[in-house]
Amino acid sequence: MKSHSNFLHDLPATADAFGREHFAKNLAHSLVLPNNSPGLVVGIEGEWGTGKSTLIGFITKNLKENKKQNPIVIDFNPWMLSTTGALVETLIGQIAASIDKNITQGQKGINVSQKLINYVRLLKPLKYIPGLSWAGHAAEDAAKAGQETLNDIKELLPDLDLSQKKDEVITALKELSSPIIVVIDDLDRLSAEEIRIMIQAIKAVADFPQITYLLAYDPNIIARALADDEKSGLSYLEKIVQVAYPLTLKWYRKTGQVVKLCYGHY
Repeated sequence: MKSHSNFLHDLPATADAFGREHFAKNLAHSLVLPNNSPGLVVGIEGEWGTGKSTLIGFITKNLKENKKQNPIVIDFNPWMLSTTGALVETLIGQIAASIDKNITQGQKGINVSQKLINYVRLLKPLKYIPGLSWAGHAAEDAAKAGQETLNDIKELLPDLDLSQKKDEVITALKELSSPIIVVIDDLDRLSAEEIRIMIQAIKAVADFPQITYLLAYDPNIIARALADDEKSGLSYLEKIVQVAYPLTLKWYRKTGQVVKLCYGHY
């Protein structure tokens, strides 16, 4: 019987075996946006085993140790949720909660959180209105939602201005002294539908100034989820992710053993 050491696992490494700590530190510094900067989406790309999660761990560690700029770091794990319908609301809700818990922001942080919650409050019923569904299943969702959702929409009609609510969030965010970094690892673990929801949400729904999204994923899996053919999906992904750092996997022989090395092309 083989020992446990002979089995591969998918846990991030804690030791910097491939010399990526320096790059992680520099990238962490670049992710911290100055005040009033537009939002940014950064991708760590690679197949399974290329060390994406390990690199994300190093970057997150450096971000949390940055006491000078004090960024608000949010680890969002969408694959832990049980329903696709909760992904967008939970993402924005977690951003709001993280800002609210940051005591250095005081009343300004509370104000941003309240604006975000008001924004989320509109999103749920709005996705049942044809033409405004990011998931593309408005008719199906409306049928499932029934009278309860229709009542929610009627209640919100006087304030049903999504652009205005988003503008209020943007204005409040500009008052914060700390930038926000949302880290989403293992994006490619989601179902195809969930991947589409997350990518579209980051682009159209949760695209706020002074917020950086750091994503880790296999680009080929994401591309196949976004379009019928992989090439079109990759083109779409390139429009969402402004800066991508691909990690490649190489093998070589050393002292009679096959050793796996991960090289990042930065």
